Amino acid sequence: MARSSRAGGFTFAEAPGRSASAARLLWSAAFDPSVLLAHAGGGSVRDAPAPVTVPWLAVGGGGRLHAVIGGAHHGVRVDIIGHVRTPPLERLIFPFTVTIAPRQLAEFRRLVALARGHPLMARADTRRLNRFVLALRVIDALGEGASLRTVGEAFVRAGDWPGAGESTKSRARRLVSTARALWIDGPRSILAHLSL
Repeated sequence: MARSSRAGGFTFAEAPGRSASAARLLWSAAFDPSVLLAHAGGGSVRDAPAPVTVPWLAVGGGGRLHAVIGGAHHGVRVDIIGHVRTPPLERLIFPFTVTIAPRQLAEFRRLVALARGHPLMARADTRRLNRFVLALRVIDALGEGASLRTVGEAFVRAGDWPGAGESTKSRARRLVSTARALWIDGPRSILAHLSL
């Protein structure tokens, strides 16, 4: 498979030398519509309520701070514009527009609940994400020269080729089709269609 020229997206890890399976990732709002955009607000820290202590990780760059609040893997991701240090959570201003609000409201609700001391709720729908992960695995298999049958036996049903009524074969075809479309469109296509 040829490399896609449209592949895009950035990940930031606190230790670039660490293997991918052990790295903690942060995504930029430029590529993931569920990342919240925020501006650091003014005001006196003395007026603010006592801060909620939650785990967080932040990486600065390009005049903004990419942060994840509440745990690196399942936390709420925030891009803080015009700030290079982490301000208190109570001082963040979140501008919403009609175009981005539907994708960001669920994340904003998670952040508000976390700020009120509630445990961080999991994202709602992971089935679609799991399908994309499976498609990424199929991309790897196709890159190694896997046939349709190999894809069917490895990712659909082992030992059941072509399946009753060719169900395994049909599912493998759909997986390969999804994988090829994903390869052409790049990672941005995954993030644009997820409603996490």
